[in-house]
Amino acid sequence: MSDRQMHKASVSGTALRVARGLFRLWLVLSVLWIGAVGLATWRIADPAAFVLTEVLPLALAPPVFVLVLGAALMWAFRGFR
Repeated sequence: MSDRQMHKASVSGTALRVARGLFRLWLVLSVLWIGAVGLATWRIADPAAFVLTEVLPLALAPPVFVLVLGAALMWAFRGFR
C-alpha cells in the first residue's frame, strides 16, 4: 500500500468514527429529550383531557430536525473532499 492509500484509508476511518460518534450522541440526546417531554407532560397534563397528538410533535420534531440537519451537513462536507 502506498502512503497516499494509507492516508486515505486513515482519513476514511476517522470520518466513520466521527459519524458513528455523532449518531450515538444524537441518539442519547433524543432519548433524553423525549423522556423530558414525557415527564413534563405527565406532571402537567390532566389525564382526562390528555391528547397524544398534541404532545407527539413537540417530542419528536426537534430530534428529527437535528438528524436531518446533521445528515445534510455531513452530505455537504463530504462534497469538499
